[in-house]
Amino acid sequence: MNRTRSARTALLLAGALALSGSLRAHETGGTVLLSPNATTVCYEGEECEIHWVTEERGTLCIEAAVGGHDKGILNDCATPAQRGRWLWHVPRGFVSGFGPAISREVRVALYPAEREGERIVSPPFTIRARRDSEPPRRRKK
Repeated sequence: MNRTRSARTALLLAGALALSGSLRAHETGGTVLLSPNATTVCYEGEECEIHWVTEERGTLCIEAAVGGHDKGILNDCATPAQRGRWLWHVPRGFVSGFGPAISREVRVALYPAEREGERIVSPPFTIRARRDSEPPRRRKK
């Protein structure tokens, strides 16, 4: 890696860590995964934001796992890396379809479509089922 790229990566990582506040961002190479993080709570039937900062060009694959069990690729592996965010519509039954109304062991992974071995994995976060009596949450803008 040349000096210009190293300096740019250091600046990118510093900025991403500043954006994440006291929460620990997960990073590998020139990519920092900002959310979901350990404090994230997503709900079945609603959108969950996946947010990253990267120097990568090309496209990213985004996949999920619950309790260490692969749940497959969430996108079509065609999300532009430079976009920096993707809204995942969490399907109803994603965790409740197996019985529990909540899972605190959900993770997402990002990786360049052409280099699957270079993945970055989120810390465990929570997905809850929405009870029919609960109104949908309003997403913060």
